[in-house]
Amino acid sequence: MTHQQDDAFSVFYPITVKLLMCDPINHYIYLPLCFVFTQVTRFTTLFSFVTPNVISVTRVFVVVPGLRLLLLEPLGLRQTGVAIVLIGEWMDSLDGFVARLRAANPAMQSEVGAIGYYMDGICDGISAVMLLFVCLVYLKRHPPRQSGRVLQLPVICSKVEDRSQENKECLLGGGQLGGPRVPVPSGVVCTTVWLFGFQLLLASLGWNYVIAGYQRLLENGDGSHTVKQLAVLHAASTWILMWFWRVTCFHSIMHCFLIAIFFDKLWEFLTAVRYVGYVALFALIVLNQIHFQAIQTYF
Repeated sequence: MTHQQDDAFSVFYPITVKLLMCDPINHYIYLPLCFVFTQVTRFTTLFSFVTPNVISVTRVFVVVPGLRLLLLEPLGLRQTGVAIVLIGEWMDSLDGFVARLRAANPAMQSEVGAIGYYMDGICDGISAVMLLFVCLVYLKRHPPRQSGRVLQLPVICSKVEDRSQENKECLLGGGQLGGPRVPVPSGVVCTTVWLFGFQLLLASLGWNYVIAGYQRLLENGDGSHTVKQLAVLHAASTWILMWFWRVTCFHSIMHCFLIAIFFDKLWEFLTAVRYVGYVALFALIVLNQIHFQAIQTYF
């Protein structure tokens, strides 16, 4: 495999299974930022004592101030908190980028069994659990509200008198004026948050399982590929499945989650994905297992 020099960076080379399944924000934003950062700071030379595992652990502490801001009511402060958490997400890419630079091997691969592999997963898990806990606390302090009525089409009234904001919302809903909206029960909030948390866990386990399977079937240790391996890599079924993993992996879901917090749509996002996310992930895992068996039969 050709080694990449510090000044010869590309987000498209070398092509590996993990690169093909990398989520878009990591692929097209974080990786170029990692390259710029290491070039400007000469990080691998001046900070040679900072190992990738140290970067992984450090990012857990970096996100703590951001998580504290997510507990506050003003939206601007919570948006600042999201920005800090995203810096921690970027550091998750930085540790792998630094490790590949120091190994003079630009190939993005999942090294199952290595210390860095488990350290990265543990730090991902700790960061995700802390974020979910903070969001749960915020929703308990500021519970979302529900009307308890079936939403109907808006109606046109010939005369609209002065009403409170709640009554206006009822009028626009087309229902009877039924009083103020009531908070969502605490038990429902907890269940919804933890349903999303287990969804993140399933996405992480599924993504890593699929990457390990494709690396075993489609990649050789020296970077070469057989004719049959290349045929499978070029197959439409392979590309479709990999693309779906790009948008449903742990990091993609986490980025969507942070975007929802940024735009003050946390509860709406959680309720939208709490069930359908499981359906999509289970279907994708089953389809990938069928694809693995088809590849083995083909070989």
